[in-house]
Amino acid sequence: MKKINVEHKVIMEEMQYYHKVKEVIAAIINAEDDIQERYSCLLTGGSSAKKLYQYLAIGSSLNLIKTTLYFSDERCVSLENAASNYTMTVQALF
Repeated sequence: MKKINVEHKVIMEEMQYYHKVKEVIAAIINAEDDIQERYSCLLTGGSSAKKLYQYLAIGSSLNLIKTTLYFSDERCVSLENAASNYTMTVQALF
């Protein structure tokens, strides 16, 4: 029987998590080695996503020029609706 090593990690504090996600996203899209010509990112809604977008916007050094952003909203509300994920994302991230 083959033994499988499983790495156990402690769940990070919320702000540590957002910081790590920001680091990973920045490393991918700001890479100067031009691994890809374009990147795609799907943005969703919800309170956790909103907190992440607000954190990403703080002192942001993300170069989104090569990134196509897509918005998801399973409720199919209009962009003008105050409850739309698009409206929340634009207000929180930009």
